[in-house]
Amino acid sequence: MLSTKLSIPIILALSLVSFLLLEGCSWGPMVKRDTENIAYVNGWPISYASFDSTAKAERIQSTGNAEKDAEKKREVLEILIGEALIEQETKRTESALEGDPEFSKELEEKLSTKALRLLYDDEVGARAEVTEEDIEIYYNENKELYKLRETIAASHILVRPQIDSMDAKDPRKLREAEQKAKKKALAILEELKEGADFVELAKGQSQDEASKNRGGNLGIFGRGRMVPEFEEVAFALPVGELSDPVKTEFGYHIITVTQHNPERYKPLDIEVKNQIRRQERTRREREVGQAYVDSVKDAAQYLFNEEVLASSDTTFSDSLWVLVVDGVDTSYYGKLRREMPKYMQVKSLEQLTSEDKKDLLKTLSLTRLLEKIAAERGYYQSPEVLKEAETIREEKAKSLVRENSTAQDYVPTEEEIEDYYNEHLDEYTVQRPLHVYHIIFTDSAFATVILDSIKDGADFVEMAKRYYPGEKEIREIAYDLDFISERELSREFFEAANELEVKEVGGPVKTEWGYHIIKLVERRMGRSLDQMRSAIRQILKGDKDEQVKKNYVARLRGAAEVEINDWLLKRYVLTGSARSVATGERR
Repeated sequence: MLSTKLSIPIILALSLVSFLLLEGCSWGPMVKRDTENIAYVNGWPISYASFDSTAKAERIQSTGNAEKDAEKKREVLEILIGEALIEQETKRTESALEGDPEFSKELEEKLSTKALRLLYDDEVGARAEVTEEDIEIYYNENKELYKLRETIAASHILVRPQIDSMDAKDPRKLREAEQKAKKKALAILEELKEGADFVELAKGQSQDEASKNRGGNLGIFGRGRMVPEFEEVAFALPVGELSDPVKTEFGYHIITVTQHNPERYKPLDIEVKNQIRRQERTRREREVGQAYVDSVKDAAQYLFNEEVLASSDTTFSDSLWVLVVDGVDTSYYGKLRREMPKYMQVKSLEQLTSEDKKDLLKTLSLTRLLEKIAAERGYYQSPEVLKEAETIREEKAKSLVRENSTAQDYVPTEEEIEDYYNEHLDEYTVQRPLHVYHIIFTDSAFATVILDSIKDGADFVEMAKRYYPGEKEIREIAYDLDFISERELSREFFEAANELEVKEVGGPVKTEWGYHIIKLVERRMGRSLDQMRSAIRQILKGDKDEQVKKNYVARLRGAAEVEINDWLLKRYVLTGSARSVATGERR
């Protein structure tokens, strides 16, 4: 009896031990069950959450087969392992950059630019701010700059005297032609007063070829653009009214004004304010900046090599000193010699005096002076510069890793491009290129009669519905073959259709089924090698990059310590399952 009572707890205990042992076998080298991380790469964790989001982003779906699902999950995990290895290699590369002289120089130059930018913002930018009050003062003091001239929008109908160039020399004939033109203009004016549409009359009656198609519209214009006689009347004419015929050197004009804008000032709106703010800030920055630079130069102590600077000889050694600033910063002749031609060009000088050379040297030494000030004020240790240094190192390391993990020097050959095109010909050619209508006849003579009718203007579809053989329901649809290929119909039919231009009708074409009248409705064009060359080149480059990256990651993988949480990986359920990923509970 006692053994019976003990048997159940013992069995439960043994079952629990067996379960834990089995679970331990799938856990691999890990000691305790981890529900947070699905793998470790050289000690770096890959979280369950990142695995889950990657699987969903890659749209990995369950196949319903446990073995295939396990493969898919392993592929997702390998993506994350590869990313971790790349990130770790980037960090190692970033650390290695610390002792690289070339990078150190590059970093120093970029950080100097950042520090000087901060110095500029404080010493110049902050002192060049433009307030709302400044903008209003500028606007009021320079209001004439914002004056808008008087303009009108007008239309006209022009009637020109109709006279031969030879007859124009005869005053009598010229007078008669002008009288006829004026009479016609008055008649047009009467039509307009009776309600005729100005635009339509201008299109039909105006002899100004430049504006008649626009209904006589001359657009918006100011004074001085039109001839004086026209301008005087137009600018005095009330909006919407018609002028009497106005005589100019071109003939007689009937004018109407649709808009009159008097002389006025542009309002101080947001657009004008922004314009003033930009130009005033630029001016102030230039003035404040120049004043600050001058103050820095004036505060410095310069020791010039007077003998060298006074000489016209240009064969001095590049290592010969020419300037010492504040007793520490030395400039050498080589730098001066390289910069002199540019300075002469900017200053439009044929030769440089000793004072010109000193001015150039002061300018060249300015950057060092500003860097010294920036260092003294702590800009190089500011959060902005330190963050910039971190970003530059990260980007440089990423760039170097990217160079090693992509096919930098690979350029697809023409042979490779052509081979790829031929291997994927089905993607670039159209299987059914021709959309065709047809009508089939048993008699070629009757087919010719119908063909002639269609060519004379009869509608193809109507003729097809009338003469296509078979019941009405068949005739309603059978004429439209949709898009066809050479394999689907006889070679004679396809070739005849292929020779037609789109919308062209041809035939009769004899096949085993009878005589066809054919209409080519649409032609789909394939893509030639020349059209696809650039795209294929990018595809091949991408494939090569992918292969190089794969090999690169494989090398990193071979030297890495990777621990996989098989327990958690096994329990991850791909999309479509009804069980929870981590707990196994039903959702």
